[in-house]
Amino acid sequence: FTIVPKGQDLLTASAIIYVDADATTGSNNGACWDDAYTELQPALDAADAGDQIWVAEGTYLPTYRASQQDPRTATFQLKEGVGIYGGFDPSVGDYSWQDRDWVGNPAILSGDIGNQGEFADNSYHVFYHPPKLTLGESAVLDGFTVTGGNSDADSAPNNAGGGMHNDSSSPTVANCTFSGNSAYSAGEVLTGDGGGMYNISSSPVVTNCTFLGNSAFFGGGMHNDSSSPAVVNSTFSGN
Repeated sequence: FTIVPKGQDLLTASAIIYVDADATTGSNNGACWDDAYTELQPALDAADAGDQIWVAEGTYLPTYRASQQDPRTATFQLKEGVGIYGGFDPSVGDYSWQDRDWVGNPAILSGDIGNQGEFADNSYHVFYHPPKLTLGESAVLDGFTVTGGNSDADSAPNNAGGGMHNDSSSPTVANCTFSGNSAYSAGEVLTGDGGGMYNISSSPVVTNCTFLGNSAFFGGGMHNDSSSPAVVNSTFSGN
């Protein structure tokens, strides 16, 4: 089934911005699949409220840094009024909404920003939403695998929410898999909250999602602090 969250009417999107890691021959301005951005961050930078971002299969790494001094603060951030949708693959003809298949065309958002396969230098969070964003349900992530976030710092906020850290933000998350994320610090005081997702003063809507193989000192799959998320038709396994 297809979930169309509030504020994301497919027929009235202001603009569709295209992202395809394999689009190497066009203008890379996001205007169509042939000219798609090859990274997600430029599309996020260009998007305005009402826009949608369509993402082809492939692996995408965050490049925006919450702190310029620390490369591990590289993260993605959703935008109010902007929906990000994975599951396309124009190379096999899956380029329209009706062809979308997030299982067969996996779009992976990975925190593996350092030496490939070395977990210690991964991003603290694949998604980090600080209080200033105050995201609501019109900020949408739909059809992705979120993996490789490593919140292993000794203090907040980088000791919580390896996959997604929501602080006073309540986005819509649908048809996503959170796997292989961690929030665990083995410093002088053992700490770490929400390997897959951490919510503080946040109430995201999580629908048709899977939390698989995440780890944390508290709440391997999800940890909620003063939060009331709506979790519907979702699976937590092996956390």
